[in-house]
Amino acid sequence: MKIHILTAEHFSVPGNITKAFADLAGAEAEAMDLTNLMLSDNGQAKSANASNWRAKVEALQDEHGAAHCYVEIAEHVVVGAVPDPVAHALRRAESFIAGFEDDESQDGILDLLASIRAAIAGAPADPVRDAAPQMLAALKEIITLLERESRNPRWIQTHPAYLRAISSINRAEGRANG
Repeated sequence: MKIHILTAEHFSVPGNITKAFADLAGAEAEAMDLTNLMLSDNGQAKSANASNWRAKVEALQDEHGAAHCYVEIAEHVVVGAVPDPVAHALRRAESFIAGFEDDESQDGILDLLASIRAAIAGAPADPVRDAAPQMLAALKEIITLLERESRNPRWIQTHPAYLRAISSINRAEGRANG
C-alpha cells in the first residue's frame, strides 16, 4: 500500500507539519493550501495551484530560506499494510481451519477449505505468507549449519538470536512451548 507524506514548515508557524494521505491528490491539495497560506502571510495573493505550488514555495524559499519555508510530498510504501481486508480475513480463516483438515470427526472441513482456497486464489497474493515456507526452511538450514560448523556450540546454543530462531521454528511447526 502506498501513502503520500506531506512535510511542511511555515516561516510564521514554527515547527514541522507532517500528514499522511492515501492518494497524491489529497497531499497536493494540502500542499496548495499551505503554499497559499504562506503567500498570504508574505503579503502576496493566494495564487498557488496544482501546476505552480512548487515554484511558489521555491520563490518563498529564495526570500526566507529553505530551512524555514518548505512543502514536500514523498511517496512511501507501507510494509505489512492490509490493502484488501477481505482477502486478509480469508487467508487467516484458511490458516486456522487447515489445522482441522486431518481431523476426521470434523464434518465439512474439506469442502469449507476448498471454497475458501478458491476465493483466495482470486485474491491478491500475500508475499509474506507465500514466502513463509521458504523462510522457515532457510532458517532451519542456517541453524543446522551453525550447529554443525561452530567451534563453540555451547556459545551458539545460548546466544539470544539462536534461541529466538529455535523458538520461531517451534512456533511455526506448532510446538507452542518452543
